[in-house]
Amino acid sequence: MITLHKLLPDKSTQIAAARAWGIPQLSVDGNNVTSVLIDDVLNAKRTTNWKPLLPKRQRLLDYFAEYETHEADVFFATPLCLGWAEKLATELVSGIMRGGGSIYIHDIGLLYRPGDNLDGLWAEWHKQWKTVTQADYRVRRRQKDEND
Repeated sequence: MITLHKLLPDKSTQIAAARAWGIPQLSVDGNNVTSVLIDDVLNAKRTTNWKPLLPKRQRLLDYFAEYETHEADVFFATPLCLGWAEKLATELVSGIMRGGGSIYIHDIGLLYRPGDNLDGLWAEWHKQWKTVTQADYRVRRRQKDEND
């Protein structure tokens, strides 16, 4: 699953990580992306209702709600790619795990299966969230100071 959002790694970084993990035939702007779901909310306005803006993510959650599968591993480049808001991340992890799926996080190199202890994943998610939100704040603050 690749999601494009200002707080997440850029598209090329996420695609490169997916290739390194072994997702076959990954050519996003050209051809075959059958095994890759991509949501783009780079230009979305700030909201608390992300569901209608993330149709591929919702399709993934619907799949796991309908079919219990122990053979599906879902790729994410970083823990923050699970969701840039805690509610989004927990909803996605819970939905995949309830459906029997596993979650692979490329930058920490770990595969989480249903029943695994997720404390380390959430600790890393919070660490990355803090880092990117502080960096975003500094950029916005600098822009504001330049405009004053």
